[in-house]
Amino acid sequence: MNALNSELATATMPPRIPESSEPAPPPQAGNTHFALHHKVFDVPGAVFKMDRVNRTVALHMQLGGVAASIDIHQIVKTFGIDTDSEDGHMLKTIERSLSFVREIRPGDSIPNELLDGTASWTVEPRHLEKARSKLLIQLVSWMTAGNSAIDSSVDVLKLIDTPEVKEKINDAFGAAARHLGMRDVDKELVIAMIGQLANELAYIEALRDKLVGYLVIKKKLKDLSATYRTDRRVGETIDRTLTLVSQPFNKLREQFQLVDAQTAEVLSSLRRLAATVQFLRGVRDSMREFVLLWHDLDAQWIDLRVERGPVAEALVTRTYRFAATYYSMTQRWALNVA
Repeated sequence: MNALNSELATATMPPRIPESSEPAPPPQAGNTHFALHHKVFDVPGAVFKMDRVNRTVALHMQLGGVAASIDIHQIVKTFGIDTDSEDGHMLKTIERSLSFVREIRPGDSIPNELLDGTASWTVEPRHLEKARSKLLIQLVSWMTAGNSAIDSSVDVLKLIDTPEVKEKINDAFGAAARHLGMRDVDKELVIAMIGQLANELAYIEALRDKLVGYLVIKKKLKDLSATYRTDRRVGETIDRTLTLVSQPFNKLREQFQLVDAQTAEVLSSLRRLAATVQFLRGVRDSMREFVLLWHDLDAQWIDLRVERGPVAEALVTRTYRFAATYYSMTQRWALNVA
């Protein structure tokens, strides 16, 4: 990472909690962990998990060496937990939190998404570097050509290190400051704003990498369809699965296109930084739910060899059942981005 990018990395994002279609109250002041007091939550192996198909939450536990589970609302009724008590409020927070994490154990930290709006998961340095480089190139392009949109096929990590771009970056900060109604000496503020925006876009870049993995699933399904063209039973299951998953995968790709369109004009994004951050966090959280939903399947597909056999057939059957349950043709699929 060059010196300029190191300088940008020092920027921090002011906290903001993303809004949902039905806003739930944030955790009570001072609560940063899932502190539960009723003895039922002290049972061995207690962990809350969400069934992401029907959106129900249950407490899973070990009772006498046997795995058991109880719906979170049944817990309230069975053990007489007042919905306005500390445990009652915490159970509501657990329900909301499982949109962001796979599971929750008593004593775990409350996800950052509910505390300050930042993400509770991390990105790799390359994702932050790519997001920052893209913004800097957009800024230079705006200054030199009057248009900050760049082609998606451009390798921004290579372009950012070219002399032609490097020598213009500092001037671009000053030009942006003037365009935003600041003084030239305020370009440090522009640097900080670029850093803030890059921090948010880094999560979109990480999720974009996940999309590539989902497109691999679609390709392997098509390859298996050709492999099993003489096997009507398996072939039809593969074709049905392809039909079911194509729409959500395509919708996911459209969301990335929407983000790119919304952030193509870097000066507009900086001028409306708070609104841009809120938009990006909404997209980030919705896409994160998609990732959690597919968590148990995507790795198996990436590792799968495209060949006839029980492994491929079992994975196809499992994926079909999953897709038929969650992506029925009568169900309107959406990422629910505000």
